[in-house]
Amino acid sequence: MSLGNPVWNSATTFAVLEDESSQVVDLSVDVEGQGLYSIVGGLDADLFELDPLTGTLSFVAGSPDFEQPNDQDRDNRYRLTVQFSDVLNGVVSRDLEVVVQPQNDLPSLSLGDVDGLLAIAENQTFVLDATVTDSESSEGDGLTYTIAGGNDAQLFEIDAETG
Repeated sequence: MSLGNPVWNSATTFAVLEDESSQVVDLSVDVEGQGLYSIVGGLDADLFELDPLTGTLSFVAGSPDFEQPNDQDRDNRYRLTVQFSDVLNGVVSRDLEVVVQPQNDLPSLSLGDVDGLLAIAENQTFVLDATVTDSESSEGDGLTYTIAGGNDAQLFEIDAETG
């Protein structure tokens, strides 16, 4: 513990994955005695809450979404200033940046109204048209269709681009 003003132990930049958690970090200060944490400014201060006793910093609206940033300049870099005040009137402030990073959500496969069984007329080659949606629009056209297995997989083929 230090004597005099509190000293920050926490970093100034924190990376969080989108859609994971609203909690960002537990801030840490080296201090003699107790004190209180608070948010005192920054462009994106209103998007955060800070537990005054524990220093737990969280997004107010829940876990962030990389594709729809809410920070002032929409760059997924959230800026705020926090402060710690101890019982001996020692005060220390710190500018923080929370960087939201993307993660790849799995695409969704739809086979229409097929419920495990599919009946087709004999002598037909077309069976079904698989539809896949991918919420990660920033990834571009990167979907590829394949038959992953099954006892009769060798009897079928699928167009890798259209499904």
